[in-house]
Amino acid sequence: MIIDLVAGEMGRAGVDAAASLMAALPGLPMARRRHAAVGEPSGWSPAELSPRAWYDAVLSPKQFGSGSLVSRWDDLSGNERHAAQNTAAFQPAYDAADGWLEFDGTNDALVPSSSLIAAGTGSFTLAAVYRKDNTADRYVYSQGGSSNHRSIFLGGASGWRFSLWGALMSDQGSLSVGADHIAIWTYTGSARQIHVDGAQIFSGSYSAANLLASSPVIGGPFDNGANRIAGRMRSLISFGAGLSQQDRERLEGYLAHRWSIAGNLPAGHPHKAAAP
Repeated sequence: MIIDLVAGEMGRAGVDAAASLMAALPGLPMARRRHAAVGEPSGWSPAELSPRAWYDAVLSPKQFGSGSLVSRWDDLSGNERHAAQNTAAFQPAYDAADGWLEFDGTNDALVPSSSLIAAGTGSFTLAAVYRKDNTADRYVYSQGGSSNHRSIFLGGASGWRFSLWGALMSDQGSLSVGADHIAIWTYTGSARQIHVDGAQIFSGSYSAANLLASSPVIGGPFDNGANRIAGRMRSLISFGAGLSQQDRERLEGYLAHRWSIAGNLPAGHPHKAAAP
């Protein structure tokens, strides 16, 4: 069964309400549902790549604490890695008009029910559409322990980072504060790469030790310390493998057209003019 939600007819509030209704329907895995919400391409979707977890600021069903504060952000993959926050002071706010979750940079973070990256030394990919609102160092996602962790880390005003098992990285590429970016971090088992807005900004050999699956956190460090996200997150998607160039470009095209930022993609990108 395929269910389409047309936001032009029902509005964002209707999209959220209908998505929540579908989440309760038995026998209808979330990963196999297609939605045609505001800006979302109606063809290819990340479900084709069997994500380990998939969060979308608009399409994911959400539970609320007080007002617009989000106490749970649901996983669209069908794997039920829903991300929750029971403490009101630590809950990000949902902006229904513009379609994002706003993290305050001080307290806000969400905790998935299980890790977005598998334990061990295997390959993985994590993608995000994110807007950073200040120049401080910030985490997008992390998990593990003090000497055995994987961190998706945004550096200061100058660039991007990808820390593995405590192996730090200097800032790579450039990062515009106050603008949406599509970032894809990949570990292949022997190398790590960062692509931003369809362009590779880092690639280097790296063999990492065994990863712990404990303490997953969206928007903050695994130890619940400082450097939490200050900004707006639209999408966060993880995969249990590296992606081929074709699949990575499809994902970039999907996210670019999903959030109306196709102008970020370089000339010659196969999905700059149209979604996959």
